[in-house]
Amino acid sequence: MKVLIVSSKYLPEYSGSGLRAHNTYKRLSKKFDIKFEVITSSTGNYESKKYQIDGINVQRITSKKFRILNKIFGKIILKRIMNAFLTIVEYRIVKKEIKKKKFDLIHTFGISPATISAVNFSRKNKIPLIMEIVNPIKTPYQFLPLQRLFGRYDLKTNCVITAISKSIGKMCIKYNLKNNVWIRPNPVDENKFKVPSKNIKNKLRKELSSFSSDDIVLVYVAKYLKRKNHTFLLDVLSQLPEKYKLILGGPLLEKNDLLEGYKIDNFYKFEQKAKKLGIENRVKISHGFLNMEDYISCADISCFPSYNEAMGTPLLESIACGVPVIANKDEDSFNEWIINNENGYLEILDPEKWALRIKNLSEIITKEKQIIMSKKIIELSSSKKIDQNYHKLLNELSYAKNKNINIVEILNND
Repeated sequence: MKVLIVSSKYLPEYSGSGLRAHNTYKRLSKKFDIKFEVITSSTGNYESKKYQIDGINVQRITSKKFRILNKIFGKIILKRIMNAFLTIVEYRIVKKEIKKKKFDLIHTFGISPATISAVNFSRKNKIPLIMEIVNPIKTPYQFLPLQRLFGRYDLKTNCVITAISKSIGKMCIKYNLKNNVWIRPNPVDENKFKVPSKNIKNKLRKELSSFSSDDIVLVYVAKYLKRKNHTFLLDVLSQLPEKYKLILGGPLLEKNDLLEGYKIDNFYKFEQKAKKLGIENRVKISHGFLNMEDYISCADISCFPSYNEAMGTPLLESIACGVPVIANKDEDSFNEWIINNENGYLEILDPEKWALRIKNLSEIITKEKQIIMSKKIIELSSSKKIDQNYHKLLNELSYAKNKNINIVEILNND
């Protein structure tokens, strides 16, 4: 079996969904001999390119000319018009490339000109489709500009929709999509993310920072997008006693990225703010691709102040490592996993309130609670379990002909 992955972003450009797609299919390839290749869009690269990652063929498709025009003229009144032109141009290029390839199934991650093209190509040509919704959106349908005026295409026949949170699943139900919607957490690699020994924790902390084993260390690793809200944690740290320390990390945005966030030319503002708050010696701020396993394992508390979040895989990975999580109470997906005083705490984005909750968490989490929370999350989200379910769905889709998929029946069929 061969799968064509079509993603909004893919390595080496960082995105949670792109990294998850790569790691998931590497495991599926090893376990079940499933072959795959990738077509991807980009938010930070203007150059189309063919390359390999871990021996996997990847084709990045963008229109450099229209990206530059969109950056120059795509503002205020012209923004929607320029975005529409850009989408249509890249849609057509991707469609042309898809026609050249041989595969049994399409699996899309996110939404971009490339995924819009792949979804529409799949539906028109009756090709099996897995569509993974990775962000909070209002509709599961991916349309070209004005396409929605002419009705919806079929998302039931030979199609599985993967919803990485219950809130996304509820959105699908509004469109009468239920039986073929697989609501599941992002997979956690149980071989990597587990409760570390005290020696390993202290060793990693020493390698990654100047903080000691007596400190209470908060960790947050995420791409430096505005909505990830890194700077909020500087305000929180300023409300905490001296023994509390903070490690911030994650990839910066690319130079040409149109998303809001931090790039190399404005990253200095983090250190500037830390100095203004008088906490520069209590915070370690770094950027780049980081080993999530190491950073989580050195932490006492993991922080998630982001908003507009479908599901943060590092949140689950933190709990798997026995690290309690404090997260934004206003995010539905966080509410699905955090149980106050058991594996973390939910709080509104108020620095003083977060500081109080963090102090409380640092006092009540015991080794016993760490082991219990880790066991529970692995039972629900282990990569082993999710990979097995993926294999069942891929097999069903590859052999099904004009069939409405029922997730429960397939996954319960041993």
